[in-house]
Amino acid sequence: MQVKFIFKNYLYSKIYFSTAHFREFFFSSKMQNLPYSQKSLLTFENELSDDQKASLQAQIISLDLSKSDIYFNRVMKNPESDDGLEQSKLQPVSSSRTNAGSTEADSQKWEALGLEQVKANKVGVLLLAGGQGTRLGSALPKGCLTVGNLSKKTLFQLQIERLRKVESNGNGKIQFYVMTSPATHKAISEEFERENYFGLDKNQVTIFNQGLLPCFDFSGQVFLKNKSEIATAPDGNGGLWKALRKNGIVDHMREHNLENIHMYCVDNVLTKVADPKFIGFCVDKNADCAAKCVEKSLPHESVGVVCTYNGKARVVEYSEISKEIAEMKDSEIPEKLAYRAGNICNHYFSVDFIDKASSDEWEDKLVHHIAKKKIPTICLKTGEAISPETPNGIKLEKFVFDVFEFSESFALYIDARLQEFSPLKNHEDKTAGDNARSARSHLHRLHHSWVLAAGGKFKDEEANSISDSLDFSDKSKDYTFQVEVSPLVSYAGEGLGDLCDGKVFDLPLSL
Repeated sequence: MQVKFIFKNYLYSKIYFSTAHFREFFFSSKMQNLPYSQKSLLTFENELSDDQKASLQAQIISLDLSKSDIYFNRVMKNPESDDGLEQSKLQPVSSSRTNAGSTEADSQKWEALGLEQVKANKVGVLLLAGGQGTRLGSALPKGCLTVGNLSKKTLFQLQIERLRKVESNGNGKIQFYVMTSPATHKAISEEFERENYFGLDKNQVTIFNQGLLPCFDFSGQVFLKNKSEIATAPDGNGGLWKALRKNGIVDHMREHNLENIHMYCVDNVLTKVADPKFIGFCVDKNADCAAKCVEKSLPHESVGVVCTYNGKARVVEYSEISKEIAEMKDSEIPEKLAYRAGNICNHYFSVDFIDKASSDEWEDKLVHHIAKKKIPTICLKTGEAISPETPNGIKLEKFVFDVFEFSESFALYIDARLQEFSPLKNHEDKTAGDNARSARSHLHRLHHSWVLAAGGKFKDEEANSISDSLDFSDKSKDYTFQVEVSPLVSYAGEGLGDLCDGKVFDLPLSL
């Protein structure tokens, strides 16, 4: 009523009403909805320009601080965060819902099923690409980086070329969705345009942004980044579910008659994008949700484990599993660990499942996780910048696999680590693994094995067998033999006979 009255006076009495006055009124009225617990965000209100007030107001509205307060209070009261998991409720995924004991005939059947889905244009790929290369010493998003492999192709190019090879093998078209973060969205959009979408049709590619959440101190107060800006952070890769709905991606999937979505994270240089065997396995198992995993290398390896908890599929962090559970052997395969399915954030979802998981009803059931971080902020008394040396607050995030609990038909596929997983997470100079050196070495070693399996030989006699040495403790050493096969030539080592059989190659070799 107040706004109508003001405009009535303007229209009929022609009283001058400036944009600045309107902004002042609008800012003040909207701020009445600010939760009392967050009133300190207006500490410097009187020092802000009209534009700064408008910016802060827009941020407060978009972040929905009342709901953010609910998220904070709910996660702080979550009993599992205090009491831990009941170990007796943990169970491995039933072998009937896995690929354990599968034969070559099974693999061929699953691959054929997957390619049938591709041919029918029912497959989509969903890439999580919000990660920055900051820890790697780069200002670019991770997908724009190369691991130093022989071809110097970036992660984006390698992965999209694998997708294009699956399209070629299946004679179909695959929709490609890329979820960015506010920090990477512009750079990734520009990279795709600059590289002409890496050979995909522009209309196949949909790039969308995940959301943000405010950063809290330990008492629940939202931090200010500066006098006119709230400190925020991406809402984790589990922000995918809300972003899918908000950006119309679910509707887009429906409009294109998709049924099967392969989702993965950008940092894995070996990802089998749109893997027909994995998709076919999921179709064969009538799965609504599935995880592709690799076997844990050691019982206490620092990796989450896919299992069930209280009868529902779940990723359980290594720190939550007891020593006895971690070391337990499989009753059917005694030489293997019972809880060996290491999570690599590589999943399958039916579009029906995505529709359900991204709905407000189901998405709001997911409890956020706490990440204690060093959050730059300002002093509320002086306005001076604070750069904490120890964690001073909390970022809330969800994980994409939190939705496993909603699955009514979960499946688990375990693949060989050296064929499937080598992530780019750490700076090359600071660690012995999960960095550019280990990633390119694993890629070169895998492709070296493909050439030898296809009948190829090398002039260097030492290269005519696969080196088992993958010790990266010496930071100066890579895998000895540099071999790289373009994904457009071979997806997973197939079809190399004509190129390799009976041939003798020099090193390095690029096919």
